[in-house]
Amino acid sequence: YDILYMSSRERIEREGLMKKFVYDRDKKILLNYIAGITEEMIEYDGEDSLEEYTTNFFGKDVEYELDEGCSKKVIIFHSLGFVLKFDECGDSEREVDLYNVAVSLGLKDCFPETRLVCDHNNFQWTYQEMARSCFQIGRRTIAQKAENLKVNSECLEIISNIISDIPHCTRTDCMDYRWLKLATHYFGYTFMGKLARFIQTNRINDLHRGNVGFINDRPVLIDFCGYHWEDDYYYDSDEN
Repeated sequence: YDILYMSSRERIEREGLMKKFVYDRDKKILLNYIAGITEEMIEYDGEDSLEEYTTNFFGKDVEYELDEGCSKKVIIFHSLGFVLKFDECGDSEREVDLYNVAVSLGLKDCFPETRLVCDHNNFQWTYQEMARSCFQIGRRTIAQKAENLKVNSECLEIISNIISDIPHCTRTDCMDYRWLKLATHYFGYTFMGKLARFIQTNRINDLHRGNVGFINDRPVLIDFCGYHWEDDYYYDSDEN
């Protein structure tokens, strides 16, 4: 690791990182933070020690919280505008790979920036630009945003059906239809048709309200690794 010779707290204050974390500029801070995380901190009962370490490293003014999904653990840095995900089952690496393919296909705008930071303690650590999920925003607010939008219902239904036709799809039908309407209005039918085929091809089958949302007003997929993806999935990098 490229070790900082000034304290991380001094670096944060010096470069104004309280306001905005920029991955390409500030990656070494994440590397140093992750390097100090022990195996005991990321075990089931190690949350208190991880919180203490995080507070000591970044300072009390940096707002964060710890969370956990089905396969990944998450540290949400609210005041720095990013999320740090880590797991040992390959989901984080798959998410980064899918993001890179989405970028190559011109679908970047529907994804938060997602980067592989490093491997440490048998975990893969990834950085992701912060977004707010539909679950966090709330059904009523999403409904109000989508209520008066003019979107072709037949086209919307075609897009929805493509996304729902995925192996192991037990929860995709819970995808927030209003989010889909907002995304279609924002990006257009051509973009959303291409996105739907990308989702279908790569078995992103877990797009419930907690895994889709917004960065400001821009609709994005937040958690897009899916599950049971090991069974003969592939990336679609064909422009056609």
